[in-house]
Amino acid sequence: LAKDIGTVTDWPAVFADCEARIKADPQDAVAYALRAECRAQHELVQADHRRAIELDPNRAWFHALAARVLVYKGQTDEAMREVEIAIALRPECGWFYSWRGEIHRRQASFKDAIADQSQAIALNDRDSRAYAWRGSLRGMLGDLKEARQDLDRSLELDTEYASWILSERRHVRWSLKDFDGAWEDLRQAARRDPRHSFSKNAEGRKDFSWG
Repeated sequence: LAKDIGTVTDWPAVFADCEARIKADPQDAVAYALRAECRAQHELVQADHRRAIELDPNRAWFHALAARVLVYKGQTDEAMREVEIAIALRPECGWFYSWRGEIHRRQASFKDAIADQSQAIALNDRDSRAYAWRGSLRGMLGDLKEARQDLDRSLELDTEYASWILSERRHVRWSLKDFDGAWEDLRQAARRDPRHSFSKNAEGRKDFSWG
């Protein structure tokens, strides 16, 4: 299921296919889970997730996807319960630990969050997002050298989220008194995502801000 979602390029076509599959077989749990990914309204998304889990409660990804939506709605306790089920069903999946770490971060349990990101990396040492999240957390806690190493590694592995990672790394480099490097990270982040608020700070060094 995760592979299917990660390769989707035409969501309207996926939605139409899921509708047809559900009409042909109302017990098609995967079709409900995929249709949930196509929807915009949280209530409909959650209804599809609940139906998918009801039909196949032992599929870990159903619980993980349900947890993600609950997090976005601010229901972190409910999200934690779902991701814990996902981990119990598939303890070898690093992504689930990474997502639990993000829930811990939102609950301000920063050490638990770092531990989960570290477990995600232990299971998949090419997980760029886990390095980025752990680096951001380490920076918040003042572990600057370790934070810099994590953010560097994240950028080496994947540039999909480069603008955000660069923005995080510029704070770390500034705190390490690498002012030129911090400025360069800000400029690179702005070039990659000119719509972001940090782009205004990159227009001229005199306007540089670390807020």
